[in-house]
Amino acid sequence: NSHLSLLRKVYKYYQYFIVRRFERIAYNRFNAIHVVSKLDATTLEEIGVKSTLAVIPNGVSHLIEPQEIANNPPHIIFVAKLAGENLSAIQQFITHAWPSIKINNPGTILRIVGRTTPGSQRLERQLSDPHIEFTGFVADLTDIYQLGKIALVPINKNCGIIN
Repeated sequence: NSHLSLLRKVYKYYQYFIVRRFERIAYNRFNAIHVVSKLDATTLEEIGVKSTLAVIPNGVSHLIEPQEIANNPPHIIFVAKLAGENLSAIQQFITHAWPSIKINNPGTILRIVGRTTPGSQRLERQLSDPHIEFTGFVADLTDIYQLGKIALVPINKNCGIIN
């Protein structure tokens, strides 16, 4: 904001105040609110939200420490509910990218993490690759993410909040 004129700074602060007031009023209409991090819950508490706040972590964290994977085989992690567009995305990845990755990086494991569906169960039965592992639903993805250096998270949306 240092490059803005004083009038614009005041106007932006006013807008921020109006938005926070609206959020406080809107969120307090609900008995319970689900958020994806403790930081989100704290922010809502700070603006005066009195509703019950439930933190449901989605596993995305900038606090995950990088680690060396020299003692473990490298993992590529695919994280998504295994249905619809996400199931199509993993099928495309396995068809188009996975063969090249296996040739150039033997020993790499593709770990597919996400809520199991009939479609994902069919896919798991069809695949005979010992380097592809289906993990299923995991409540806290921190340990899963620490298995490898690459995480694939399909996002095929152009609006809304994408975590």
